[in-house]
Amino acid sequence: AGFRVIAVEPFLPNLAALHATRCMHPELLADRLVIVPSTIGSEAQQGPCNLQSASKNDLGNAKLNCADSKYGNNTAARAAAIEKHRNTLREGTTTGYMFHHRVMHQLVPAPLPGTAPMLTLDALLLDGMSLPPGVQAPTGLALVKIDTAGSECEVLDGGARALLHKLRPRFMLINVEAPASASCVKALAEKHGFALHRLKLRSGSENTHVVLADR
Repeated sequence: AGFRVIAVEPFLPNLAALHATRCMHPELLADRLVIVPSTIGSEAQQGPCNLQSASKNDLGNAKLNCADSKYGNNTAARAAAIEKHRNTLREGTTTGYMFHHRVMHQLVPAPLPGTAPMLTLDALLLDGMSLPPGVQAPTGLALVKIDTAGSECEVLDGGARALLHKLRPRFMLINVEAPASASCVKALAEKHGFALHRLKLRSGSENTHVVLADR
């Protein structure tokens, strides 16, 4: 009984919290919480990419920065700065850390030869790509939450088949604090027949999140 949650999270501090939560409540979450440790976006995004925390005191709020983004919220200059400091990063098979100006950076590993440059929601939800062994791709979606601190448009681009057609969810909760995100989400709602409702999460957070409801 109950819903299964697929949590896509690439940032290591958040991943540690997710795994700890599942370990503390195995009777509730062992079979219901599926953790996918990957960045997610659009196949059009090209590297080098990095994850950047909002500040040293807010490590959980991280955004994906890539050298190429048609929505303009990522810049090549930031990726170049990360590349410049690559030698100071901790060596590892998947990630590297750097603290710079009170901000934490995590390098995103380059894709394997022959694979897509970025995991997309279509690949994850329709093809089961990156799901743990034994976990099947979903056959339906009740709720999708997208909060990627500025790259929501790329995530939506990469999930068009799943979110708008084959697995069209009843509700989508989306962060639209970034102007580009607000614009593309509004256009998507109008084009594909979703009702758009603004959501007030807490005092002072007006106009940062919307709910798209299938009509």
